[in-house]
Amino acid sequence: NFVDPENGDYRIRPSMKLLNTGYNQYYKDKVGVVDLEDKTVVDLASGKRVVDGTIDIGAYEYAAPLSPILYVKSGVVGSDESGASWTNAISDLQGAIDLASIYANANSGKTGYVFVHNNVSANNVRVAMPGVKAYGSMNDETGADVSEILGKRSSILDLQRRSTINGLTVGGAGSVVDGFEVSGTVAVSDGMLSTSIVKPTDAVTVTGGGVLTMLYNSFVEGAVNGKAVNVTATGTITDNGGGNNNPKAVENGYVSADYWKYQLKDDSELIDKAEGAIAIDSYMAMAGHSKDLSGS
Repeated sequence: NFVDPENGDYRIRPSMKLLNTGYNQYYKDKVGVVDLEDKTVVDLASGKRVVDGTIDIGAYEYAAPLSPILYVKSGVVGSDESGASWTNAISDLQGAIDLASIYANANSGKTGYVFVHNNVSANNVRVAMPGVKAYGSMNDETGADVSEILGKRSSILDLQRRSTINGLTVGGAGSVVDGFEVSGTVAVSDGMLSTSIVKPTDAVTVTGGGVLTMLYNSFVEGAVNGKAVNVTATGTITDNGGGNNNPKAVENGYVSADYWKYQLKDDSELIDKAEGAIAIDSYMAMAGHSKDLSGS
């Protein structure tokens, strides 16, 4: 599970088999080190040899400790890659998601949150474990807690720049990917993809029978196969237990900008026609907010 082996970057991404699973005393004895916190004790990339108290397996130490909230941003000069703030953000989205997964696994009932700046672009992202919520298209928002930080995020449609993912798999129970522009192969087998603009190579596929496994609150330039709730799509929606959808959406005729042109007209027969059986409150709770794509 390396960062970029094709280009010679063999730093590890967080893994339960490697992260914090080494033996500090063994390293001290074999290398002749007294204090692992000494600044001269470094890994192969000249980073700290021990982060979070216990040495990692292998030549490279992962720079970020386990934390309930992580920040991801590209091109931050001087960042220590701890993910503790926007100024010390992690640059690798997949690494941050993996670290959040390990945090959630190590802290039963807790969620690992990942806030992703709108300058981040990533390929082939996978959320394979439970308890991770990644929120994209952020712009250095801060706050006292997750709700306050997320509450400051602008409308996904209004943003001139969005976090992008090319190729996404969501397969962790209770996990959420929210606020991204997603393209390529897009698949959800457990968890939720929400409040996003999705441009799949083929159709978005949603499999698995979980009550909260779905595509939610999103616009799709194409088709959806599987459970969808409150989704507008230019193609068909082969629904499986969802609802409140607008398939084969047509342009409204009075707005031509970006995705606003698919917003319902004021006199549309679909306004206020939501299905009463849809458990929208539980879906909003899962997503972590009650806003639509426009920020309303």
